[in-house]
Amino acid sequence: MQQSHELTLIIKAQKGDFRAFRMLVEANQGFAYAVAKKILYSEEDALDATQESFIKMWKNLKQFKHSFKLKTWLYRIVTNTCIDMLRATHNTADPLVKADSIVMEDLQYSEKRSDDMEMVEIVHSLLQKLPPIQKVVFVLRDIEGMSVTETAEILDYSPEIIKSNLYHARVKMREWLEKIYSE
Repeated sequence: MQQSHELTLIIKAQKGDFRAFRMLVEANQGFAYAVAKKILYSEEDALDATQESFIKMWKNLKQFKHSFKLKTWLYRIVTNTCIDMLRATHNTADPLVKADSIVMEDLQYSEKRSDDMEMVEIVHSLLQKLPPIQKVVFVLRDIEGMSVTETAEILDYSPEIIKSNLYHARVKMREWLEKIYSE
């Protein structure tokens, strides 16, 4: 969507034009869903998070500052919605026990998959065991390829907090992967 057309739609939507807002949703729903799916790794949860994110966007659209990119603002809404969902369902059970059983089931089921696909499945299984903020930071930095600055802006944290959470997430992921591949 062109910047000027998008800005026109935003201004109209801020004034209560639901048609303009619907056009913004249609232009950005694939993006929002893709972000939510990478964080939550569940189609149903990603759909819920996407819907909830657009509800939050509508409710807060009047506070949107035109100096920001809409995608950056929406990214923040989606990731925060996903973090809230993860926190609500985060289980404190031993992540290695659960990760091992999930990975073993995945490995038995997917013997014919390529090594790359197998690794993707394992990483996604392990991601579910990280604390919510570490998971989101890991997804934004290591899967989405965003910079520390972009990630900090989206999550509204300092770059130091992003770096710290990314470090701890990487350490845990490495430990879990080493354990899986040493067996």
